[in-house]
Amino acid sequence: MNLGEKYQQLEGKLKIYLKSEPFEDGMTHPAEEIISEFLREPRGQEQIEKLFDNYYEKETYFAQGIIHCLRYINLREISSVGYSIAKKGLKHEDGMIRQLSVSALENWAGEEALNILTTHNESNPLLRRYISKVIADLRS
Repeated sequence: MNLGEKYQQLEGKLKIYLKSEPFEDGMTHPAEEIISEFLREPRGQEQIEKLFDNYYEKETYFAQGIIHCLRYINLREISSVGYSIAKKGLKHEDGMIRQLSVSALENWAGEEALNILTTHNESNPLLRRYISKVIADLRS
């Protein structure tokens, strides 16, 4: 099986898991393992970002699922692609994707997370308060 076929197979499995299992905060989701499989493959980070980009407009539920799973994955595994996806997520019209992006940045922490959040201009008052709290926590 070539790499392209492997990615197609992983994407199919990812979509099945994202559709079949509800997301619960604090609970491991089966799709996290599929995303980890992607990340272990050559150019896997690039493929996860490409999937997120493809789902960003057309299939918001899958974009939410990717962010939901990524936020629990160790930053060393996802490297800078995690920050890139979260930054894109903050620009999405869907409030849940923005909230999940903030949560991911909160979990990963670091100077880059702080920079992304401090430069983000959030329109939703509740999410804006959450971002302010995260920024304060990251600075302390």
